[in-house]
Amino acid sequence: MAIVIDAMSIVENKKRLPCEAFFVDTNILIDYKDPFSTSLEDRRIALLNAELSKVLHYLKSLSLVSHTTVSVAVEYYKHLQVGYYRTQTGSLKFETNEFKKQRANDIAFFTGWDLQIKTFKKLFIKNFPIHFDSTFTPDILETFEGSKVDFGDHLLYNYMISCPEALRCIFTNDSDFYSYEGEFYLLTTNKKIISQARADKKLFPI
Repeated sequence: MAIVIDAMSIVENKKRLPCEAFFVDTNILIDYKDPFSTSLEDRRIALLNAELSKVLHYLKSLSLVSHTTVSVAVEYYKHLQVGYYRTQTGSLKFETNEFKKQRANDIAFFTGWDLQIKTFKKLFIKNFPIHFDSTFTPDILETFEGSKVDFGDHLLYNYMISCPEALRCIFTNDSDFYSYEGEFYLLTTNKKIISQARADKKLFPI
């Protein structure tokens, strides 16, 4: 089972992580980058955004390596695509063909989307580089429990757990990762995960 690390406690007490690097989950990137300025209207997101900014900036100051995976990049891209389409059209339903038409025929739509793509590429090239490897095997599908976790989480976990111990850390606020039995660190600001880990005696001492 995961050993949970209270990310804010790490920052407040100026401690180091017990690992050399960490993988960043999609939910962290969305709330940290806030690509559609949700934090301006949602106080909860604003507070979360501030917390994540503090944590990531502190970890960067320690020269820790922050990775992500192809699956996370794909999930983040889809979030951008759907979110951008909705903000530009006012539609709650995403239409793939309509998105392509708008991108091809509406110069304002295209220009805004091009800017989103440039920001997307910078995020994963400069800040959270994709960690490439060929460790996935056909049993990645056989071991997938779709009733318990999302497929993206399954891919991120299996990729991370196949890495050397020094890299086995995921920064996420998704409680699904707490159910995995492998030995790794779960870095989080999610108070429910932290509380459960404390009760289970799985909270990293700080």
